[in-house]
Amino acid sequence: LSEPSGIKNIDILKEDLNEYEKFHSLTKTKRISRYKSAKYWPKKTKTIFYKGYERMPETILPSPKIPGHSLRQTLMQRQSKRSFSDKPLTLEEISSLLYFSAGIKDTLQNRYYPSAGKRYPLELYVLAKNTTIKKGLYHYYIKNNSLEEILPLRKFNYDKYFIDTWVKNANIVIFISGIFKRSSVKYGMKGYRFTLLEAGHLAQNIYLLSTLLGLNCCEIGGFIDDRLHELIDIDGKEEAILTTIAVGK
Repeated sequence: LSEPSGIKNIDILKEDLNEYEKFHSLTKTKRISRYKSAKYWPKKTKTIFYKGYERMPETILPSPKIPGHSLRQTLMQRQSKRSFSDKPLTLEEISSLLYFSAGIKDTLQNRYYPSAGKRYPLELYVLAKNTTIKKGLYHYYIKNNSLEEILPLRKFNYDKYFIDTWVKNANIVIFISGIFKRSSVKYGMKGYRFTLLEAGHLAQNIYLLSTLLGLNCCEIGGFIDDRLHELIDIDGKEEAILTTIAVGK
């Protein structure tokens, strides 16, 4: 797929359009360019990248397990639930939720959600409050199915980061971020649109796995983007939070 013409992009920005109309126009494919054989692709468009925190304490999660419910039953029961109990979430439950939502499922490094061109631009962070792991902010390292501790948190001011007050009752809050260059290096500006789509695919996986595991789950749009970026220590440009999901019992 080819990048839209730079001149046309400038014209679009000058037009009297809503911001979402400009975004959609800027990420359109303007012409078709046939792909060459994969052996001629630049290495950076074929390499799968993994983010990790080598110097941070790492907790290897238990082997994930998935209950044997039918897909129909799971889809019928899936819904957003904003109430959570005081019962802690176990590492076994966290492992199953994260692995079957976002983990590596085979030796070809495929995952449980589709990714345009197998670029996998998404990363997961977990804010753990009421679990069998100590309170803190973690990065999910998919290569090891593990949690890397970024920041220990004895107290956390949810009101600083979230508009909805019920979020503070969740056992964990999952942040899904996108590293946009992983997709844009291959697909140009449309790679940004693909990254947003993939965040939706992954969020639905988290919903369905939560349903299977008997957990309550609700996606949160009301978060203060740049405050979360500062918390995680990402720039909000090359990598930015796309959505957040509260999960609990």
